[in-house]
Amino acid sequence: FVAPKEGAIAFKTSIHIVKNSPNKALAAQLIDVALSPEVQAKLMQAPYLVVPTNAKVKMEGEIARVLAKDTADMKKKFVFQDWKKINENRSAWIDRFNKEIKV
Repeated sequence: FVAPKEGAIAFKTSIHIVKNSPNKALAAQLIDVALSPEVQAKLMQAPYLVVPTNAKVKMEGEIARVLAKDTADMKKKFVFQDWKKINENRSAWIDRFNKEIKV
């Protein structure tokens, strides 16, 4: 893993329950399981290499070696998207991209 000196882009992911879902209880159960320390520890391993979001799970193995040893270290090394700025400028950026990039 190689990152630019300015920092690599970090992507935040999330799980949501769809509005009017017929299986809200089951969806909530899935979220609980996905956030459990046991599952978070497994997802941290290859081939997934997902940074754990559960504070009870310590970053270790390849994640700690390659990405960051903890969340403080990760915040220093990575750049997180400013979605407010992105959404405010998205239309103009897409227009510019479409004018300047020929596919």
